[in-house]
Amino acid sequence: MKIKFITLNVFISNFIRECTAFLKKENPDVFVLQEVYNSVDKSIDKKYQAFELLISLPFN
Repeated sequence: MKIKFITLNVFISNFIRECTAFLKKENPDVFVLQEVYNSVDKSIDKKYQAFELLISLPFN
């Protein structure tokens, strides 16, 4: 059995679009993302809201 595992550094959301496109294309079994921040405070820069963006994406 093979498992595709990918780890990416999204660099504080500067590469979030590229990373999500890559993940959709590669369709890994497991992926790990570094420098993903979570803040629901809308006054904070969007680069610190990557987690909200990622959980809204369909990875099926």
